[in-house]
Amino acid sequence: MTSVDVLAMVLSSQGRYEQAEEMLRQTLSAMEPVLGKRHPDVLMSMRYLVIMLRCQCKYEQAKDILRQELSLSETVLGKEYLH
Repeated sequence: MTSVDVLAMVLSSQGRYEQAEEMLRQTLSAMEPVLGKRHPDVLMSMRYLVIMLRCQCKYEQAKDILRQELSLSETVLGKEYLH
């Protein structure tokens, strides 16, 4: 869990979902080119973004990101780990 993930969770607990979402999106944009999409921190931030989207009833966006994250996690960890 990165510091930004923790801050996003704090903002979420305050009901500041949009601010948390924006922060997570900016962090992902910065982390992905440096660490790669399969890095555990990137995958975790994607999961937290899904949570923020769900809190805002943005279910289609959440579903799309979750599917992407699951596919990447499956590549990294293997199907056995996720099932």
